[in-house]
Amino acid sequence: MIQTEIILALLPAVGILNGLAFGIHLFFSKIGLRKANIFLGIFILLLSIRFLRSLHFYLTPIYFHVEFLVSSICFLLLGPILYFYVSSSLKPAFRLKISAIFHLLVLAPLFVFPINSVIELPVFKILTYSTLLILLGYSLISFRLLIKIIKSKKTNIGFIKVADKQWFRNLLTLIILNVIVYGLNLQFHLIPNIFGAISYAIILYAIFIYWNNLRLVKKQLNNIEKYQNLTHDPKKAQEILNLLLLKITEEEIYKDYTLTLPRLAQAISIPQHYLSMLINQNLNKSFPEFINEYRINEACKMLTSKDFADESIQSIAYSSGFNSISVFYAYFKKHTGLTPTEYKSNLKLNKNIPNL
Repeated sequence: MIQTEIILALLPAVGILNGLAFGIHLFFSKIGLRKANIFLGIFILLLSIRFLRSLHFYLTPIYFHVEFLVSSICFLLLGPILYFYVSSSLKPAFRLKISAIFHLLVLAPLFVFPINSVIELPVFKILTYSTLLILLGYSLISFRLLIKIIKSKKTNIGFIKVADKQWFRNLLTLIILNVIVYGLNLQFHLIPNIFGAISYAIILYAIFIYWNNLRLVKKQLNNIEKYQNLTHDPKKAQEILNLLLLKITEEEIYKDYTLTLPRLAQAISIPQHYLSMLINQNLNKSFPEFINEYRINEACKMLTSKDFADESIQSIAYSSGFNSISVFYAYFKKHTGLTPTEYKSNLKLNKNIPNL
């Protein structure tokens, strides 16, 4: 029993500590839009402080008026801060106007009842339901804004061109579901209240995973931008192209049927976007055409070699790098004008066969 209580306390405790550290980190992060970073950092800090009280009450069930007041202020401000985060993310021109001060009206429930009366269960429930309704309302407003942006098809603006639009949808859905479950649990006591703090930890780690993915995406975009500048330097582009051809001919990596554009790009240490552009612009071919030409050449050599006289067409197809017989036949016919069988038959009859 004691071990279970320790685990239940440990999960949100780790989440809260990570949340406080991550929230502060976002104030200085250069990934994405700075305004959005700050609002997301504030949101995480407010959430961490709010559930710090839940964890403290779970460990030491003693009521403190000041602690309740601070955590309630944090919870009530979550809604406006969430809305500012979504707005500043989807609207690069977003500015916090003087009218934003009216969002402080969300603190009104704290002034309805004297602070000493919140220890009474009915008053406590009213205040808690108020905070949940406010957060739910702002989440729905943010959702409406997201849908409006998506419908307008303005997908090439600011932060949203880097981030997946589904991230905002998933985040808001997760918050809305948590609010509903939290409210139902407050009314019907379905699970211990500490699970509210645990669910917070889940939201935090969802944000952290997303942010880490975004960091990797931004790094890739920076690399792409760096290599795109090379299109204006034909000499440098030719050097990379020579390296590519050397890798293909000397190591014969085209024989690997699992070879993909990302793997080839990694092999010569350039972004796959740039490699694709390099092949298209300099060789006037797509990546599949480029690789499969080498495979067809290899297949033709094998068909004309005595060493492979007893090999089946299927075996030669696989040995030359194809993993599909139908694709092999299609490419072979396209490049030679003959099927592999016809090519081999013409060879035996000493007829002229196309040179590749």
